[in-house]
Amino acid sequence: MNKARRKILNTVAKRMSEIMEEIEEVKALTDELSNLRDEIDSARDEEQDAFDALSEGAQAGDRGQAMESAIVQMELASSAIDDIIRALDDLDVQSIIDDLEGAAE
Repeated sequence: MNKARRKILNTVAKRMSEIMEEIEEVKALTDELSNLRDEIDSARDEEQDAFDALSEGAQAGDRGQAMESAIVQMELASSAIDDIIRALDDLDVQSIIDDLEGAAE
């Protein structure tokens, strides 16, 4: 590899290292995200229990429909938070840096 390409790879690897530090700061938020998801799940469970306690007629009415909609929306929000947490856990910037440094040798 010539000097110019090696310099480009080293520059990119250095910037990736900086980005990795920023990502690690974001990853530190996963505990807070988990706590927020748990709060949503708790509220969803309480809403589900309240919905289940309604008569069939009330469940089919406007109030029941609104409760069901809220339950679904909370499930979607909880699932989206899980997706974010998994994506953060799966980020492997170090392997990219290692590959670039290996290519620059």
